[in-house]
Amino acid sequence: MSPYIERGGEQELLPPCGLYGSQFYVFILQGNRVNLQNLLDRLFNKPSGGALKYEAFSDYVAVMFTHVDRLTSSEPSQGWAAYGDIAMWVPVIDRQGLLPSFKMYPVYMVVDNGSTMATGREIYGFPKEMGWFLEPQIPEFIGDLAVDVTGYQADSPTKQSIRSRLYTVQRDTGNTPAAFSPMASARQVLEEIEKAMTILHGESLEDKFIVGFDIFKNMFSIPALGLKQIRDIQAPMNAVFQSVVEAPLGITKFRDARLLTDKYTFTLSDLASHPVANDTGLKIGPQDVVFAFWLFADFELGTGRTNWQSTATS
Repeated sequence: MSPYIERGGEQELLPPCGLYGSQFYVFILQGNRVNLQNLLDRLFNKPSGGALKYEAFSDYVAVMFTHVDRLTSSEPSQGWAAYGDIAMWVPVIDRQGLLPSFKMYPVYMVVDNGSTMATGREIYGFPKEMGWFLEPQIPEFIGDLAVDVTGYQADSPTKQSIRSRLYTVQRDTGNTPAAFSPMASARQVLEEIEKAMTILHGESLEDKFIVGFDIFKNMFSIPALGLKQIRDIQAPMNAVFQSVVEAPLGITKFRDARLLTDKYTFTLSDLASHPVANDTGLKIGPQDVVFAFWLFADFELGTGRTNWQSTATS
């Protein structure tokens, strides 16, 4: 490969990237497996001509409100940044190889820092966009969590892209501090997730569920999928480059965790610019959060690999 040509004002941080003091508010929601599979087929399986075999893991989607105190680069001269990242993650089973493996894809990601947007889109293939959000900084929070993006409502007569609410997470007891149950380790966090998923799926779990969470539990790391692509300048509906990549996101230091025990409601807006309901099967309007927790830890997003790359030319 040719050396990357550095220019002034570059914003990409060179991986591996450290995420220190990361607070995650995680809300598990029921979507629809058919919608999720259609999404994976459209993004990965069909463009690769069947070279990739990604399957929707379940009906469930994880919405994560994240604040990172310090995002660092492997190149110290690039400095560091604090930022917020609100993402909607889809669990995926990779059917390539002898054994199925568990991965995650961030179908929507909203950030408030240009450096992490450039790094996420250009290096990792994450669909990051700039936006606004309400996000608490302590687990005993009071109030809502919310995300605004540049877009327009499906019924907008003008279709002008303006600041628009994408979704909100509310507590039924919003005027008191959030209730919680402490968790002492990262392993306990994963065990609680496994218990919740066991209840949701029933006692007879499929092998792929067990395999997936065993990998997550034992390694404390999970591959994050991305789709990197560049539009053609002459025929912008075509891509001059496409590749499907993955990179490991793993815990390097556990700090604290809480099981959030209040009742939460997730409310999704009907934005034509952000077809979340069609992509995931989540409902337009309010729906119950089925499981929620808060995690405080350090992470590393490492260098990754290319799973598939197009050979298309303009």
